[in-house]
Amino acid sequence: MHNTDEKMPRFAENFKYIIDSNGKKICFDDPQLVHIWAFDDVPYFSEMLRNIFGKRGWRYRCAERITPKAMQDAKKVCSGRECLACLGFARAIYNDVVQKRGKDEFSMYYYIDLAGPCQNAAWPDMWKIFAKRLDIKNALFQAFPGVSNNFLGQGNLFGYELSAATILSDLFHEAENTLKCLAKNRDEAIAIFTAETEKVVESMKHNFLLVEPSLISWAKRVSRIPLRASVAETPKVLIFGTPEVEVLHYPVSEYFINHGIIPKVQDMSAFAFRFAGELFFRSAFRRGKILLKDQMRMLPFVHSLFNPKTKLRKAVTATRAYFSAISVDYQRKGYHWIARKSGLLLSHKCRSLINIPLKANEVVSANTVTETYPAVGEYVLNCDLGVYDGMMHLCTVSCQPALNAQAIIRSVAGEKDIPYAAIDIEGPWISAGQTKILEAMAVQARRYHSETR
Repeated sequence: MHNTDEKMPRFAENFKYIIDSNGKKICFDDPQLVHIWAFDDVPYFSEMLRNIFGKRGWRYRCAERITPKAMQDAKKVCSGRECLACLGFARAIYNDVVQKRGKDEFSMYYYIDLAGPCQNAAWPDMWKIFAKRLDIKNALFQAFPGVSNNFLGQGNLFGYELSAATILSDLFHEAENTLKCLAKNRDEAIAIFTAETEKVVESMKHNFLLVEPSLISWAKRVSRIPLRASVAETPKVLIFGTPEVEVLHYPVSEYFINHGIIPKVQDMSAFAFRFAGELFFRSAFRRGKILLKDQMRMLPFVHSLFNPKTKLRKAVTATRAYFSAISVDYQRKGYHWIARKSGLLLSHKCRSLINIPLKANEVVSANTVTETYPAVGEYVLNCDLGVYDGMMHLCTVSCQPALNAQAIIRSVAGEKDIPYAAIDIEGPWISAGQTKILEAMAVQARRYHSETR
C-alpha cells in the first residue's frame, strides 16, 4: 500500500509536463512516459490518435476493447454497481496494468473528466483509491484534454486534431455500415474501403493540412464501389442513447445490417461538442441564463465582461469554450460536405450540433449536465428531420440519466409517427427477448420507409 502522505503524480500548473511523486519533471515526449487511451471502441479513432501522438514524439498505447468477458472481469476490481462506462474503463485499465505496463514505465491514462451529478464526477477520487489498492506507482489517472487545461498545455491545434479524429471516425463508421449492408461484394468492398480509409488516417501522421485532400480522394474512390441499392432506397435506423452506445451497439448494428437495414450509430462528435462548450454554458447559467437559447447569446456575455465582479480568467476560459464548440461544429460540417460525395452517408445535410440540446430543451433542461438531455435531443431532433425510418434507443441499466432519458422519450414518443423502441442493455450482448424487439423494429422500419419515401 502507498503511504497516505506520499504525493500523487500531478500535472504542472501549465499542464505542459508531469511532476511525479518525487517531484521529478516528466515531459510528454519522455521515453519513460506512455500515453494510454482508456478504450478502443470507436472505429479508426485509435489509429488516428496514434498518429496525432506519434508526430509529437509521444509513446502511445490503447487499452483493450470492452467485450462481454471484459465486463464480467470488471467485477474483480469493482462492486458491479458502477455505471457501465466505469466498469469498462476499470477493467481495461486493470488489464493494461497487469499485462502491458512496463516495469519502469510512467503511465498516463486518458478518459473523461467532468463535474456534475453523473457518476463520472466521482471518478477522480475513485481512481486514487483504485491506484492505492492495486499499489500502482508512477501513474497519472484522469487525463482529459480540454479548454480548462489548454488541451493539456498543447494549445488549440491539439484540440482541433482530436476533434478531427472524432468526426472522421463518425463518418467512416457510418459509411462502413452502409457498405456492409448494400455492397454487391461485401468482402471486396470492405477491403477497398479499409485501404482508402487508412490513407486518410495516415495523413494525420504528417501534416494536418493533408487531411482534407486525402478525404476528397477517399470520397471519390469509395464512391466507385458497386452497390445493390442506393441509400435513399434503403430503410435506415438510428441507434442512440448515452455515450456508452458506442460500446453496446455491435450486436444491434449487426442485426439490422443482416436484415438489409442501414444502422446509424449516434455521432461521438456530438459529445465532443458538448464537452468543448460546457464551460461557456455553465458560465451563462451562473449569470442567470436558464434557457439554452439565452445562454448561447454572445452580446449579454460581452456585457458581463464589464461587470467588476466578473473574473477575467474564467471569462477568457468561457470564451475559448464557446469558440471551441463552434469550431467542432464548423469542422464537422466541412468534413461531412466532402464525405457525402462518397454516396455512403445517410443524409446530404449536416445539421448543426447545437440543435441537439436546443431540441432537448423543449422537454428537459440541458442545465442538468448529464447524459439525459443528449439522448432526448437526438430523439426529438431526428424525428423532425425525417432521415431515419426507426429510432432504436439503447438504455444502460446502471446509468440513472439514461433511465431518465428513456422515461422522457416514452412520454413524447406517442406523438411521433416514426417507429420507436428501447431495450435495457447491460453490455455488448442481447437476449432472445431483445432480439424479438429488434425484429419488430425491422418490420416497422421497412413499412414506414415504404409508406413515406
